[in-house]
Amino acid sequence: MKKAWWLLVLVIITTSLVVAVPGCGQSSEDLAAQYIGRGDRYAYRMASEGETMSAALEDFFAILQGPNPEAIINPGGPLDQYEAAQGEMSSSALQAEAEYQGVLTLSGVEEEKEYATMMIEVAGKTAELAEFVDEWFNKALDVIETMDESKIRSYLTGDEFEGGMVELEGMRAEIDAVAAEASDYRLERDF
Repeated sequence: MKKAWWLLVLVIITTSLVVAVPGCGQSSEDLAAQYIGRGDRYAYRMASEGETMSAALEDFFAILQGPNPEAIINPGGPLDQYEAAQGEMSSSALQAEAEYQGVLTLSGVEEEKEYATMMIEVAGKTAELAEFVDEWFNKALDVIETMDESKIRSYLTGDEFEGGMVELEGMRAEIDAVAAEASDYRLERDF
């Protein structure tokens, strides 16, 4: 009888642990902090690769206008640097957005959700920027591949190229503004 009693107590304790353990774990705040931490790391990488891509484009067009435009296709040159950075920036933008989306699935973390929403906008705008730059850059490459110096010079000083530069700068300014707002929000809320 004593054995049966202890067996019953053991079954009750085990059952209560099985029911109670799933409720244990990390709080929404802890999970939000993890998502935001990973998202911020991807966002930092995204911004860093964006700067690398921008510098590669500047080098690319500077070389193109110089005495040896063929140097743009040298291995490890601006074209390779641009392509690598563009791919990494796009990938990091998608990964950042996925992490911030995780915050939106949580309950009771409204401030973190607001920040995540702003950073999702930054990641989305960055992905749009990468797509725009890729299309714009491919048009430039089509002209460059002709190796016709007059066409290249005409394109680089023409409205299409200049308009692309203006649109590019406008998109970057939008991204910077939303990122600054998100950063200020996070600092004010201290999470």
